[in-house]
Amino acid sequence: MAASLKLSTAFERNLRLEPLIDGSVKGKDVEFDWDFSEPGGMFVRHLSKNEFDAFEFSLSHYFCTRNLPNPAYAGWTLMPIFTTKPIFMFRDLYVREDSGIRSLADLKGKRFGIPDFSMTAGIWFRIILRTVYGIEGKDITWTNVRPPERRQMHAMGVDHETGSGIPLINNDKGEDPQLMMERGDFDIAISAAGTDLKEAPGIRLFGQERGMEAFHALQQKTGVLPVNHGMVIQKKFLADRQGLPRDIYDAFLRSKEAAYQREPRSRLVFPQLDPARQREWFGDDPFKFGLRANRRALELIIEQLVIDGMIPKALDIDPLIAEAVRDT
Repeated sequence: MAASLKLSTAFERNLRLEPLIDGSVKGKDVEFDWDFSEPGGMFVRHLSKNEFDAFEFSLSHYFCTRNLPNPAYAGWTLMPIFTTKPIFMFRDLYVREDSGIRSLADLKGKRFGIPDFSMTAGIWFRIILRTVYGIEGKDITWTNVRPPERRQMHAMGVDHETGSGIPLINNDKGEDPQLMMERGDFDIAISAAGTDLKEAPGIRLFGQERGMEAFHALQQKTGVLPVNHGMVIQKKFLADRQGLPRDIYDAFLRSKEAAYQREPRSRLVFPQLDPARQREWFGDDPFKFGLRANRRALELIIEQLVIDGMIPKALDIDPLIAEAVRDT
């Protein structure tokens, strides 16, 4: 019998991981050597250095890597482990009071500052606008607020005009997004690590409550609750350990279930908002794992990536998932 395998593992901390992190939940034949960081910088690190065995990663950028001839990316496969939602796109969303934006329905013709146009949260924002409000990506002028060295598509070597007809500006000079917002370069913008925004005269938070309502509207329209990041593992560890993907999947699943029992907030998509309404809208397990429960969400991401010009054509999902957990 093979000895227990220790994997270097990079994630952003969240409540659903804590039982694994503190050791109260363990893998059967696998251990995790944890490294924690904020997602944006962590993902650029994966794309440029490829130094971890298993890691949290942007779903949109994982799908983008499938069309790139990089041998490092070819060594990756996706585990259907989805521990986060893209809530920061509403939690940290700022709007100019003179923009006329009172709801997402008002975004047509506006200027949007986004940390990284191709980030999964941005994909979901455009999915919501398109499917719920009938607003296409090309109806908005987008600015990549992160400087080149922090943009994930730039790290892949494909940071250029998408050819999709969507107006896209790059902040290649690395201007301060707060000053750009105050100057009026954006009507609305998302704050993130390294591209921080704050309230100021004429600039206010858009409101998480509207974000929760948008998630609910998307779910009613498509049956889908967004998933933000997945877990990627290096294929080289699977060749002679066929049971490893299932061991990892089960460990993360047991960690989530233990967290649900330990900390009620771990069940909440928007931890600061009304728990009762969230249970009513999103159910007892809004962080579902597995391919069956999330296939349609992955299809929507891929569909939007094609619309946005990020990938040339739709991808078949099954080959993108570790074979041993495709039946989850």
